[in-house]
Amino acid sequence: MDTFSIENIVADFKQMSEADYADFIIRDGVRNKIVLGVRMGKIHDYAKHFILDLCSDNDLAYNFIKSLCTSDIRELQQLGASILKRLELNAFGNKLNRLIDEIVPSIKNWEFCDTLASVVAAEIPYSKMLEYVHNDEWSARFGLVCAIFAYKKGFPRKSSIRILDESVRRNSKPTPQLKKAIKWAKREFGKCLE
Repeated sequence: MDTFSIENIVADFKQMSEADYADFIIRDGVRNKIVLGVRMGKIHDYAKHFILDLCSDNDLAYNFIKSLCTSDIRELQQLGASILKRLELNAFGNKLNRLIDEIVPSIKNWEFCDTLASVVAAEIPYSKMLEYVHNDEWSARFGLVCAIFAYKKGFPRKSSIRILDESVRRNSKPTPQLKKAIKWAKREFGKCLE
């Protein structure tokens, strides 16, 4: 069996979801194709199975994480972020920024956006955070949430506030997900811009 096969992982997740979400599926009646219904704890436990193989092969790790994080299935995206969290990010070197640049356009939900940002925030340069803030709504949220997590890890307050200012200035009519990130950042940085 191919350990790194997306189809096998989806099959495993579907098997896990049956026990966890049987009641939910019955009540809901409709099953969204991009949500399999696997709880985060099980995804984190499942991620541990890949770590030993991926630690020894950066190219395999890069390609596998990219394929998971760019999937349309939320649980696969979360699995990719969970695996990335357990790997030594500095082992990727300059490839980490390229990997993040390839993943960010696939962000389409707040959960994956915030999880990924929490994992990579300390490794993202200030200039990249500013660049993300100037892109589409999800990239903007990602850049701002990276600034929040980086600030919590010692990133300068002044730089964090500049990213917040850019988010507000660039997005005069922010979407709900970006608006929530702006409010979160204001609370974290202790600054009200209004």
